[in-house]
Amino acid sequence: MQPINSVKASWNTTAMTKYFLLGGTIVLLIMSYSGISRGGLLLSICLLSATLINPIAKKLGPVFEAYVDIGIICFFGYNCYYFYREISIILLLGLTAMSVIRIVMHSFVFRKESRIWSLGLHLLPLSTAALFVLDVKPNYSIPLPTTLELMIIGTTSVVAFAVLFMQTIYAYVNTLNFIETSKEDISNSYTQVLELNQILNHNLRTPLATALGQLEIAGTYIKDNKNFLKAKEALNQVVTQTSSVNSAKKAFSQSESVLGFLENWKEIFQYDMVKLNLNGNKDEYKLTEQVAIALAVSLDIFGQNSLEANADVLVIDIKSRSQRLHIKFLDNGDGAKKKTLEMLGKPMSSDKKHGAGLGTYLAKRLLLSAGGKLNFANRSKNGGFKVQIEI
Repeated sequence: MQPINSVKASWNTTAMTKYFLLGGTIVLLIMSYSGISRGGLLLSICLLSATLINPIAKKLGPVFEAYVDIGIICFFGYNCYYFYREISIILLLGLTAMSVIRIVMHSFVFRKESRIWSLGLHLLPLSTAALFVLDVKPNYSIPLPTTLELMIIGTTSVVAFAVLFMQTIYAYVNTLNFIETSKEDISNSYTQVLELNQILNHNLRTPLATALGQLEIAGTYIKDNKNFLKAKEALNQVVTQTSSVNSAKKAFSQSESVLGFLENWKEIFQYDMVKLNLNGNKDEYKLTEQVAIALAVSLDIFGQNSLEANADVLVIDIKSRSQRLHIKFLDNGDGAKKKTLEMLGKPMSSDKKHGAGLGTYLAKRLLLSAGGKLNFANRSKNGGFKVQIEI
């Protein structure tokens, strides 16, 4: 799979900004040597200063960088419209294109932020355009560059904008390729899990049962060997979870919604004590067999762990939306120690006397393969344990 760091790096414009600054400085020096007007010098210094501000703003955070970036572009655009437009329109066109490119790039960065930030970012250029429509002219004046100077500065800026545009396209293509590769890898991972389940069901079920029988006999003679007891526990987990996959398929085939699936899961897996809460009275998520298997097996594992932790109340909170499914699994048991929390999801690491840690490891693998994520934590208020699943 293409490393995620490579995708993130493709959106980084810091290195390119340095080249723009160097190139702009060279152009300014050449123009100064040839004799530059006050207006040309002012415009050049302002553009170079704006380029220099970008990496500084970036260090303060993506939101600050975005607003400074678009704010500067809008300021230049406003002045270009009223002072430079009649000399040459090239810089104004370049700045307009630049604002679109940068808004697209910053919107990608804002995808995890509040929508209010993205809305504000789009309002900046719209507000500038409104000033043009209302013909709100500036109450100050600035020295103007010559036509040749504006053409040189404008052309240099447009070339820089074009390079940024190409980088944006490259970054988008790179990101899309990463997403496609990730989807393919996740799909392959899920297929491998199902294939492994079939192998276990058809080819290993009997030998495993035989092996467990032999271990039971051997256990009467070997009672204190920790590795022996862990191996026995691991084999027990494998046999149990292969049957869980088949039960999950049965629960899925009999349901048309997430809530219906979990109702079937309660009945088939015999969790009558579980209370299901559907938040918002909406059940829009389109459940697939892959997600259903991951949820059913995982919730069964979490349920067994809760019962072992002396829980007698199990609650599953469901938030079902068209694109995402959020599930909270809550119990009122003894909770988990900090050391135990760090072990969850890791194979062959458990603080149980003869535990192998395969249960939570399998749950994590199934949920990740289905494109989900999960988090383990103790409940802060009422005590007990909680698992948060997003898929």
